[in-house]
Amino acid sequence: MVPLSGFRFTNPFLVKLTYDINPSFDVKKELAEFNFPVALNVARSNQQAHESDVILECILGDEEQSSPFRLSITMQATFQWGNDYSDDMVEKLLSQNAPSLLLSYIRPHVVQITDASPFATVHIPFLDFTQMASDS
Repeated sequence: MVPLSGFRFTNPFLVKLTYDINPSFDVKKELAEFNFPVALNVARSNQQAHESDVILECILGDEEQSSPFRLSITMQATFQWGNDYSDDMVEKLLSQNAPSLLLSYIRPHVVQITDASPFATVHIPFLDFTQMASDS
């Protein structure tokens, strides 16, 4: 049996969701080849000893009217850890593992929203959080 991690989280919850169709988007464009810009913002708040809220905002589409829609979704959870974690380990867990976990909760919402749209369903791919800087 695999032991449970000492890095725990509360049930992630949806903070914000906005979806706007771009009325000027040329629907004749080949959406199968369209590459949606994805922006991620990671923030931490209420960081205390052994606990921190992590917030992940995922934005698909752009404001320059070149995307068929713009979808912004934000999820949040509180992460907790024990005394046996070094500061470096906690930083890595909060800046990489936590947003990766929150993204897994965002994915089904994105699929459901885009599946109900007149455009192709969007599936967010795996993303490399090791290259992202986080806001503390």
